Amino acid sequence: MLEPMDSQDAYDFTLLAFEVSERWHLPVMLRITTRVCHSKTIVRPTRVPSPGSRSGPSPASGATSRRGS
Repeated sequence: MLEPMDSQDAYDFTLLAFEVSERWHLPVMLRITTRVCHSKTIVRPTRVPSPGSRSGPSPASGATSRRGS
């Protein structure tokens, strides 16, 4: 389960969730809190790799679930 703490994390974790799910053939949950849903922050989009290419970051590249309090 991935829990973003801001809008940028939500964007990045969504891409990561698809990569992990496709690699391991498992469902990945993205837990979005009310605070993140109602926040307005700048999100810098990243280049989305085409399906089947492995040019993106690996799921174990250090992006982990973070918990905001």
